[in-house]
Amino acid sequence: CAFYADCEHEIRTVESGYRVALTYNLIHAGGEAPVPPPQDAAAASLKTLAARWTAGTHDQPPDKVCHFLKHSYTKPALEGGGWHALKGEDAALAEALHGSGAYDVFACTVEQEEHGCAASEEIGDLETTYGVWATPAAAAVPDAVRKLLPKLRFDEAEYTDKNYFCKIKAYQEDGGFDTGNEGAPYSKWYKATALVFWPKARRVPMLGLGASLRLLDAAIKGDAAAHAGYESAGAMAAACAALATAKRTAGKGLAEVVCCLARDGVPAAVLVDFVGDSLELARLVQRKEGYYSSVSTDASWNGATVANALCAGRDRLLADHSTTVNALQLPPGASVCLAQFGHSHTQFEAAFTKAMRRAATTSEAGAFAAFRILRALADTTSSYTGESAARLVDVVGDVLVQALAVTFPLRQITVPAYYRNDAARAATYVTEETEKARKEAKDAAAVTLTAALSALAVPGATTAR
Repeated sequence: CAFYADCEHEIRTVESGYRVALTYNLIHAGGEAPVPPPQDAAAASLKTLAARWTAGTHDQPPDKVCHFLKHSYTKPALEGGGWHALKGEDAALAEALHGSGAYDVFACTVEQEEHGCAASEEIGDLETTYGVWATPAAAAVPDAVRKLLPKLRFDEAEYTDKNYFCKIKAYQEDGGFDTGNEGAPYSKWYKATALVFWPKARRVPMLGLGASLRLLDAAIKGDAAAHAGYESAGAMAAACAALATAKRTAGKGLAEVVCCLARDGVPAAVLVDFVGDSLELARLVQRKEGYYSSVSTDASWNGATVANALCAGRDRLLADHSTTVNALQLPPGASVCLAQFGHSHTQFEAAFTKAMRRAATTSEAGAFAAFRILRALADTTSSYTGESAARLVDVVGDVLVQALAVTFPLRQITVPAYYRNDAARAATYVTEETEKARKEAKDAAAVTLTAALSALAVPGATTAR
């Protein structure tokens, strides 16, 4: 008799004579391989699900899904037959996912190695590996995504059945008997096949922000292959901005996002929306041992980098506006009339003001970050002085005056040793010293801000205190 690779069968002990076993592959020949019937209704439902998944209408949607298939397949079967090796319900589901056009979908082998102690029934170590990654012949998978596949790892939340390996039999076992002091160690090996998929519109979250920003940089420079399947560099930039917002990217990573979005080739709306609605300047600040970063130069922080990028962004939007106006060949004075409807560079100024006000009035870290950025913009020795730097200082000068009413970074307060055994006197000492430190910080910030604004003749500078 003959068996398929995924059929369970029993081999009994040979009591007399010989046993001959023949292992072979069945190869389909003569015409196209059989395909499952069209899955139009299922494909339409899956396409709707992809839209909801991408929009994040579910609470914390997974980045990807690993669905274990009903049948088992060998590596040679997937490597040789690829997508056509799937059968029955597995083939129907795979066809529906692919037919929706909304997913990257792969059939892959999954092997799990389990080690533990039989006496305690505890699993000490699990190692899971994935391989083959078969796709439909017609699937257009970007190189960036293919390079990602060997690095993919899954957690239980991404399995459609997190107990799958508890329900199937191990194809190999070792140990499990008492060895004395070491207990009863055992090892088990499992094999399975799964469909791994995610919405194409979530390729940036799959690749990660760092890799996506590098690809976006290449896409902006004209490398079409770096789009990672997005229709344009602008669409990919919007996905990067959304990911940075969702992941609450901070520090140097956030500065890199701003720099990338300010580049030529990114739609103005993407930059304006991110700065106005999502940019949290407080996340640029690192706090260490009760202090905010005490920076001697802006280069050691992210303020100068962000200030430079913001200036570059406004310069680019202003240049785009000038090019558009010149191309329209408007009569004298007409461009002034158009200004009342707003332009991308004025929209950017409004977004920047919104971000600075949000930072300056919501937290101490935000106020500190806004102040540092303004000081970087007002620095006449910087490499990006010019109209944009002066204009951005001008539009947010009053906002930063508001920031002086917010708590500023304070010097560290240490309770003297002779107060430490008297809680009431220690509390009074801390309160009094905090007020002194608050006034010192505010006065110092006011002096520095006033000097910076005065250098650029910003209205209201003399009233910064």
